Amino acid sequence: LAAVDIPEVNSAFELVVNLADAQGAPIDGASVYIDLTMPAMPMGTNTPVAEPLGQGQYRAGNVVMDMAGEWELEVVAEIDGA
Repeated sequence: LAAVDIPEVNSAFELVVNLADAQGAPIDGASVYIDLTMPAMPMGTNTPVAEPLGQGQYRAGNVVMDMAGEWELEVVAEIDGA
């Protein structure tokens, strides 16, 4: 994931994920989403779905963090059913 210094609260931004295999070759054809959680304030997860851009890149747009503080981002990718 590209680092964002401090995302603005309640403002949309995008995340770009690069998927590659063990040899560094880009992985296309995956289903990708991102689990956004705030450990200090459990309030459910926000799971933006990423669209494929090609060359192993996936973009999740309109990502919003609705509260200031520390957030955890977990990328979930399903590739060939796994």
